[in-house]
Amino acid sequence: GEQHQPRLGMLRRVLHCVPRVPARVPARVLVGHRGVGTTATTTSRTLPVRTGSNDGGVGREAGLLRRQVAWSKVLRDADPEGTLALFEQDGHLFSPRNLSTAASRVAKGGGRRFGKDPRVARLADECASRIGDFDSRAMTSTAWSFAKAAVRAPHLFEAIATEARPRLGEFDSQDLANTVWAFATAHVPATKFFEAIAVEAQPRLGEFTSRALANVAWAFATARAPATELF
Repeated sequence: GEQHQPRLGMLRRVLHCVPRVPARVPARVLVGHRGVGTTATTTSRTLPVRTGSNDGGVGREAGLLRRQVAWSKVLRDADPEGTLALFEQDGHLFSPRNLSTAASRVAKGGGRRFGKDPRVARLADECASRIGDFDSRAMTSTAWSFAKAAVRAPHLFEAIATEARPRLGEFDSQDLANTVWAFATAHVPATKFFEAIAVEAQPRLGEFTSRALANVAWAFATARAPATELF
């Protein structure tokens, strides 16, 4: 045993001089479309372990943005059935613009045929829950679409009125006209909201086209909303 000690000491000195190699893990995890890991058997490539890095989060955000841009292109040409199928699959990842575009495609392509479709009701729920992220144009388009399709979604219209009221300065004249038209068409009682729109529209009447003015007049008359500032 003693004759092996010099050799063992030499081996320890050699090992001490060898550079340390970073810990590695097999790269055997593939990321699915929702970030769910699935085990793959097609590769044994290894990658260094990373700690304290947010590169994965940044990468996921960039990937989601790319998908949302791609969905926008698909939705522009999709029919109502294809739109709703895509929403059922990935709607929880849609951007606000994706959601408003989906509602518009259903309204323009299907009209009242899809008014009682449960998928449209789920689309209304998703829009209502995220309405705070919508810009003025998206809110207007969404309200118009659900009114056009004759979808009963009072909670959505209530959410739009609550979110839009303090932000009416962001709405252009066409948005204001289309919004009151949508609320009147959907027979949603929103007296305070109509009053706020009347106050916002009055000093800006010169911006309205004749058609927009006609829609505003029709909407206030249909909703029986007072608007002495306008008429």
